[in-house]
This record gives sequence, C-alpha cells and structure tokens, in this order.
Amino acid sequence: MLFVLLLKKMKNFYLLNVMPKKVKNYILINYESLLYNYEYTLDFIKDKFNLLPKFPIYKQIKTYKKSDNYSFVKQRIILLNPVVVNYIWNNLHIVQETRLGYLKGDNNETFKNNTNLKFICS
Repeated sequence: MLFVLLLKKMKNFYLLNVMPKKVKNYILINYESLLYNYEYTLDFIKDKFNLLPKFPIYKQIKTYKKSDNYSFVKQRIILLNPVVVNYIWNNLHIVQETRLGYLKGDNNETFKNNTNLKFICS
C-alpha cells in the first residue's frame, strides 16, 4: 500500500510542478470538479482560453460514445473502513492533497458545494 501512495505522490508532483512548466496551456482538473460542477468547470476552461461556445447552453450527455443503449450511470459511492481511510490519509502528502483540493474528512463537500475549487494552470 505504501508503494501505491508513493507513486501517487510522484504522479501528483509531476502534475502540479512539472507539467505547468512543460506545457503552455495546461489545466489540471479534478474528476470531482467535472462530476459536481460540470458547467462551472467548462466555463472556467472557456474563459481561461478565450473560447467561443458552439451552443448557448451545455448539452448533458446521456449515453457513452453515441450509443443509444449504453447510458451514463453515476458510479456508486465506495465506502472504506475508517481504519483504512485513516491509514491512507496518514501516509498522504497533505500539502499536495490540499493543493489538489482534497481535505481530510471533507467527503468531497468542497466540490459538491462549489466552494474554493482549484485549478492548476499554466
């Protein structure tokens, strides 16, 4: 488990510190930002890059890959044992997680309430 957390730390370091310097137009967007704040996130991208929308309102996608019979379904919530959750949090790089918008015990409330969303940009 520690090896997985070490890999996560290395990946996040790269995404937070290296990519913004390597790529001219870079935005790091959390999955949760798109899940809970779809339109806000798209508006941020539009404004950041001065894009003109093709349509006046965003179209909600109901199916995958233009299939009429394979509908998008929000994934179930995965509940972990509190001991496992504490173990994970005790071995995470807290400063890095905070920069990504993840807070211990928050349960994604920051993303759900559209408060203090963070996008790493270059």
